[in-house]
Amino acid sequence: MGQENAMKWRHKCSALLFLASTSNVLSDVIAGESVLAPVEQTFPLGEPCVAVVKEIMATVDRATLNCQTPSGRMYSVPQVDTEWIRRREFQGELFSGETELDIPLDTLVDAETYVLQLETPPDLINTLHEEDPLQDYRRLQNLERTTGKKTVLVVRVRATNSVTSISESQLADDVFGDNGDVNNLRSQYLACSYGQLEFQKAKNRRGQTTRIRDGVVTIRTGISTASGDLKMVNTINDKLEREFGTNPKNLADFVMYCLPPGTMHQYDIAYGWMNGYQTVYNDKVCSHVSAQMHELGHNLNLAHSAHGKEEYGDQSGLVGTELCGK
Repeated sequence: MGQENAMKWRHKCSALLFLASTSNVLSDVIAGESVLAPVEQTFPLGEPCVAVVKEIMATVDRATLNCQTPSGRMYSVPQVDTEWIRRREFQGELFSGETELDIPLDTLVDAETYVLQLETPPDLINTLHEEDPLQDYRRLQNLERTTGKKTVLVVRVRATNSVTSISESQLADDVFGDNGDVNNLRSQYLACSYGQLEFQKAKNRRGQTTRIRDGVVTIRTGISTASGDLKMVNTINDKLEREFGTNPKNLADFVMYCLPPGTMHQYDIAYGWMNGYQTVYNDKVCSHVSAQMHELGHNLNLAHSAHGKEEYGDQSGLVGTELCGK
């Protein structure tokens, strides 16, 4: 009789484990009973955030608005399109990386899409300092960002079902010219700036399970490419902080995310946040110097070089062309 009860109990446990794995719930067995709790679908924002404009290079280019928190988390702001963004930029109401978003800290975020649950666009808050007018501050900030020596960290990504196609050594060559690639991010910005801006490798550093070497690191995310690029980027940021004990922005001045194939929308090529420090690339596009320069240009607060009413009208420079990576 005891053996029969033991067999029944084993079957019950097996059934519970199967349920947990197929219905995405957590199961705890307490005193012979199972307690099932659904995985959280939302969570509160919990931090203030600034507006950052994401410039997306795609079959049809577009801009979206994100909310970036001090911890580096990035959330999508709904009810906002490219026209809304351009109008407020033109009117001097929106400055990427500076303008604060008036969003209550208890605002819920979708745990899968990382979209803020807002019915209308948030108010924009710009703070002026009399002792340092914003316009003067912005000029000084742009000068500081576009001159001198800046470090770059390239992140190669291993998802549960895919991995960035390009090796660490190849990425080091494509970005820094380690193995004879004469046309790379470092060489071309050095040339275009007449020696005033040099991108260097992030310092070698050992983490808990991985290491930064020659400016490149591979991160295991533990999630599938089906999660999408925004969740993937946030997960990479969390993993980098756990590995190295600091926010990714403290690892380098700029961070490039080379996502595995299938993570980004099939028509999206790459994107960068204006006046930010992160750029994202659709797999092999990470090795294209034209895409690297274009997206890092947005980090440097460079907009598309227009001519007349055409946003990409002046194609004399790589931030003025939409052909990068195509």
